[in-house]
Amino acid sequence: MALTSLGPLPDSFSSVSSLASAPRVPLFKDELRPFIEDDANDDDEEGGLVAQEQATMKPRRRAKTSTTCAATAYVREICRLDRLTDEEVASLSMATQDYCALMKQREELCAKLGREPTDTEWSTTVGVSEEEVRKRIERGRRARERLVASNLRLVLAIANRYKSRAVVRSAWKSRSKGGMDMPSHEKVRLQRQHNIFLGDLIQEGALGLIRAAEKFDPSKGFKFSTYATWWIRQAIQRCVSEHSRTIRLPNHVTESLRQIYRMRARLQHVLKRPPTDEEVAEACNMTLKRLKKITQHAWETQTLSLEGPPNSEAHSLYKSQQGEAPLSIGSIIEATEETPEEALERNCMREDVECVLRTLPFQEREILRLRYGISDDERPHSTEELSARFQLPVHTIRLIESRALRKLRHPSLAAMLREYVNIL
Repeated sequence: MALTSLGPLPDSFSSVSSLASAPRVPLFKDELRPFIEDDANDDDEEGGLVAQEQATMKPRRRAKTSTTCAATAYVREICRLDRLTDEEVASLSMATQDYCALMKQREELCAKLGREPTDTEWSTTVGVSEEEVRKRIERGRRARERLVASNLRLVLAIANRYKSRAVVRSAWKSRSKGGMDMPSHEKVRLQRQHNIFLGDLIQEGALGLIRAAEKFDPSKGFKFSTYATWWIRQAIQRCVSEHSRTIRLPNHVTESLRQIYRMRARLQHVLKRPPTDEEVAEACNMTLKRLKKITQHAWETQTLSLEGPPNSEAHSLYKSQQGEAPLSIGSIIEATEETPEEALERNCMREDVECVLRTLPFQEREILRLRYGISDDERPHSTEELSARFQLPVHTIRLIESRALRKLRHPSLAAMLREYVNIL
């Protein structure tokens, strides 16, 4: 059994290249038809329409990428697998448990010896012959692979619920033009949207399915699909919580946040109004302090892309006025640093001020530099500081300053600095 980026495949596929070249089958099984329809919607990112809306549009030819072909072939091959009976599930589960027990004994022996044990040492610890150990390992490995491959439909069905909500957003945006408003539960779903590809979700769900196959005990009386659903959902939810945010939140905080969103939407549907924090906290069986703390953490860890639009309405308005030029958050935030043009003007002003000051005598030039912060330290000095530095009375410093300023007010010198008045 080969393992591709979409999860474990049956034995008929041994590589990604053979997966992409799989024959096309026109019909699908009913339980996987929603997955195929939604997958086609995701490939059409510019249209953003659900399958029902695509049926009313003129059909168009879309380029088939290798990723789409591989994913489609993967789903079609899974459809060919037969479901297992309860007896087959019990038999495969027992063989899988025997395989896991043998591997656990090998790990314990490896930790005890500090090295990889030989087959003889392993078989001696188990109490059977080497040939019997090899047969049980091979039988258990094949049983686990068949048990996992036969239940990949369950992984696809669960992973399809956690796909990115971009298609849902685009669909409701197009429907809003016809007077349809987005329900509150759809808005809550969009608040939890992520940008994880469906193939990654299937991969994580397949790992959860493998874990379920290794831990399933048929003697408990539960169906394998019921038991595996929890492990698959846990693996996918963990993947979403770890990769859907730029700043990651702990898993227990993510679970509580998901519960708050779900309960808030339910209360809003029942009460016909936005619920208060006290009502949501009581429905979630948590204190008001904890609810506010969790929502505060979620708000503080939210990130925005400077290249993204501030909101859809502003983006549409700007595009209608300016053509194809996009409006981004970065374009409306005031910069805190000087622009290159402002820096150039300031440097030109410094050079012209230096040129004007060179027309004054040394003492007058230095007093003006220090008095108005034109020196290297750019800190204005008081007349008392200048008096102590030049060993002159304070009134003398003021007279020298006044005389120097009168010289600079001459029309021939003032004209050089008049254009910089707006910069200061």
